[in-house]
Amino acid sequence: MKKTIKTEKNNITTRQEQKAELEQEIKDLEKALEKLRKKLQDSITIQEEASDKVERARDSARKMQKELDKALKQIASWNDEIEKSSSDRHAIYRRCRLEEIDIPLVEGSLDKVPLVEVSYLDWSGADDQAQKDDEMDIDDDGTQRAAVADDFGLEPDFEELDEEAKEVSRL
Repeated sequence: MKKTIKTEKNNITTRQEQKAELEQEIKDLEKALEKLRKKLQDSITIQEEASDKVERARDSARKMQKELDKALKQIASWNDEIEKSSSDRHAIYRRCRLEEIDIPLVEGSLDKVPLVEVSYLDWSGADDQAQKDDEMDIDDDGTQRAAVADDFGLEPDFEELDEEAKEVSRL
């Protein structure tokens, strides 16, 4: 019995030492776990901030796209106006040439005005042949260009007109 008590006392001491070691190991693991939790929380915070930045950038991109679309529509509208004005001017010049109406010119001659109706828009920066073939108003990079009408080298002299002729009414 004394031998068993001595053995059990040794076992208790050994078990207490093992318990102390395990308790220390648990404390070390809890510290490591807490560090990992903090690191996880920091990562979550960084991810949330990055997500917010991405969402703000997307919002900004959507707004910019809307502005771009609006500007492209405005350019298209102006291009339509330029084309209509160019066509109207060509019709007037052609009529003056056909009916031999003398209009005061600072520069050029009505002889340069073609007698056939053709689209003479110059898409600024475009190659003349490509412009006539395609009549495209979109650059290679996808942006729309402003149209420039061909004036046939004519510059009317409005100073020679009387006041009544200078008044223009638009319908």
